Amino acid sequence: MESGVHSNMHATFGNDICLCKAILVSFNLKVSEMLIALKANGLTARKFVRGIRSTIIKVAQMNEIEGNLSKNYKLENPGFDQQDLYWVNDFQTFNDDPGMPENVKIWLLDNYRRRFRPTSKVITKQQMNSENA
Repeated sequence: MESGVHSNMHATFGNDICLCKAILVSFNLKVSEMLIALKANGLTARKFVRGIRSTIIKVAQMNEIEGNLSKNYKLENPGFDQQDLYWVNDFQTFNDDPGMPENVKIWLLDNYRRRFRPTSKVITKQQMNSENA
């Protein structure tokens, strides 16, 4: 099918997200066109991917696509599980999906704090466990 923004394309959340997913699968879409459609609906790319992050995980696993933070994760976790690498995306940081491995949740939050809140006094579960040991 020809590239272009479908006239029914709208990237709102709730019930409409299913329509958006179905439309995106049915034809090719240039990134620039996607950004225009998102902007027209008052969304950012980041907000959109956070809204469909469960679908992104499934696609990443099926196609073995590692997250954008996988290089750092591998360096800090030499004994990593390959499945962890699909989850280590910056947009997954505050995801409460029960399918996300606990060690990935902890690492993403620690990574966030190191990058954006280095003076944060919030203690992670991992830090509490090491202090109590």
